Amino acid sequence: MCIRDRLLLLDELRACASHSSLTSMISSLLGPPTRTPSELYAKVLGRWQKLDAIVGDGLKLIQVSRDGLPLQLLLSTLADQLGHADHADQLRGRWAGFCIQAADTLYTRSDGLVDFASQGLRAAVGALFGSK
Repeated sequence: MCIRDRLLLLDELRACASHSSLTSMISSLLGPPTRTPSELYAKVLGRWQKLDAIVGDGLKLIQVSRDGLPLQLLLSTLADQLGHADHADQLRGRWAGFCIQAADTLYTRSDGLVDFASQGLRAAVGALFGSK
């Protein structure tokens, strides 16, 4: 596991585990069948999707873009897909909340494109959402 994968693990423990559940949470995240970083990301993606329904759609859009996606295009496409064109500001806030949770796994490049910071996350999104 690279440092980014370890940061994801620590962020998940910080966000979800209490002192009494720490050992079981570590076992859940690192135990079978977690053998690769993409399997760890798959477990975390399940929790992220429960936080907000736009997570899966947004990550899938980034994944199929191959080289990243401008944030404005990402948000407008999500708004169109979900029928929330009139509530773009609300959607932007929901996406920003998710980005805080996923701080070490997504990044905005200098050219303004939102992309995955880890190939493990890209692979997990592709496996979970059927994108190749």
